[in-house]
Amino acid sequence: MPTATKPKVAPPVARSIAPPASAPALNPASFTHRYFRRRNPYVLNFLGSYVATPTREESMKILGDRPGEGIPEAALTATTEGSGWTISEPTAWDTSGFQGLRAILREDRESASVIAPEGRASTIESWLSPGSQALAAHRFGEWVGAGGPPWLLRRPAAFLHVLMSGYVRSVLGFEIAKSVRLGLRVKFFHQHGVVMGGHCVVGDDCVFRHGVTLAPSPKNPSEAPQIGARVSFGAGCIVLGKVRIGDGAIIGPNAVVTTDVPPGASVVAQPARILRIR
Repeated sequence: MPTATKPKVAPPVARSIAPPASAPALNPASFTHRYFRRRNPYVLNFLGSYVATPTREESMKILGDRPGEGIPEAALTATTEGSGWTISEPTAWDTSGFQGLRAILREDRESASVIAPEGRASTIESWLSPGSQALAAHRFGEWVGAGGPPWLLRRPAAFLHVLMSGYVRSVLGFEIAKSVRLGLRVKFFHQHGVVMGGHCVVGDDCVFRHGVTLAPSPKNPSEAPQIGARVSFGAGCIVLGKVRIGDGAIIGPNAVVTTDVPPGASVVAQPARILRIR
């Protein structure tokens, strides 16, 4: 009895799933782009060239001249060494005598009284706040290092600063190196876990919360973060190496910054994910 032969089937042809070169760019103002950026940025990255990430200039044309809003994270964290923007240097204060030290301490106390939760705090409450005490100890160290005290009082003042630094580090939770330059009206909302090392430079009117770390490069302490004016740091954020952060930038909680941040930009960390255990 003859056996039926099976018809030959051609092998499947491999098909490339790569997007075509002429893939249409997705409008950054569309619902799809905004949804994946907010809900699942991993999907947006997976789509590849099907979704064209807009530049800073394109985002500004679509969303208006509002710095820090609607700009993709890739543009915010990109290195901008050749972009031409600069940061504001911290305002210098008079370290030649007691009058300059008294004036800067008074200004720091007045700025600290504004952040009180129940409104403007009194003089005693401002001095008792951990942030004011840490800032006063650092100002005193800058004043001693610049030769502000009289010649006979320089050694006792230096020893007093060592005691103050130990109290601030061990009790209050602030570790600020002597080489750090702080601008005027710097505010610390919460204590504990605030570390500034190396030759960090912090501009005027910056705001810090607990757990903020400004760390220099491990190989060269002089390569430290350079912070502009009016920069806000969220809880637990870390800035590493020779990084420039422009004026008015916002660093979100738990963000790790290793590249330059343009002025007025906002940098955020990846949101938490819910892991369902079955």
